Amino acid sequence: MQPEPGDELVVESNDSRNSERVGTILAVSDKNGRATYLVHWVAGDYDALVSPWPGMHVRHRADRSPSL
Repeated sequence: MQPEPGDELVVESNDSRNSERVGTILAVSDKNGRATYLVHWVAGDYDALVSPWPGMHVRHRADRSPSL
């Protein structure tokens, strides 16, 4: 499934003292094959544009049905 607004973006921490960072995806853009997400970060209470990188994954909302 592709990310959609309302899904969560999770960034795993490499540091055992820090937990994962979680943000809510507000918008998804795909320009020239490169995905960009507008994310509202819970910690810090701010919005930012994010391009996916290793160590990051999408947690889909439970109420979404799989796309065919």
